[in-house]
Amino acid sequence: MCRDQSTCTTFLNEMTTTLSTLEESLKTAQSVMNGSDQERNLLDSSYKNIDEITKTLTKLEEQMVPAGDSTPGPETYSDL
Repeated sequence: MCRDQSTCTTFLNEMTTTLSTLEESLKTAQSVMNGSDQERNLLDSSYKNIDEITKTLTKLEEQMVPAGDSTPGPETYSDL
C-alpha cells in the first residue's frame, strides 16, 4: 500500500529503533525512585521518543495515500 516501498521500510526501521529506546527508558524509569531527577530525565527522553515515533508514523501514513489523490472540498472554502 505504500507509494515507495523503500521509504516505508526506512520509516518502519526508524520507528522500531525508537520504540526500543523508548522501552528501555520506561523500564529504567520504573526502577528509580519516584520524583527523582533520574526519573524525570528518563521520562523526558521517553516523551521525545514518543514525539519522534508520532512524526514518523504521520510520514508513513502519508505514503499510503495514492499519488495525485485529492479530496474535493465545498465551494465555500475555495478561497482558502
